[in-house]
Amino acid sequence: MAKTFTMFGLIISLAMLVIFAADAFAGWPFNSANTTMDYGFIVASLLLGYMSISTFRELP
Repeated sequence: MAKTFTMFGLIISLAMLVIFAADAFAGWPFNSANTTMDYGFIVASLLLGYMSISTFRELP
């Protein structure tokens, strides 16, 4: 069950990365309303992905 939650966190982080990177670099889907927030969410998604992967590796 714990591995399921870590995989779910990884999927969420990948979705966040794709959405906010597309907005920061192509202006889709939010028309680049605030690029500073886009970069902040990209960093947050990378941190969440790192934490998910490291936790997944530690679980038995």
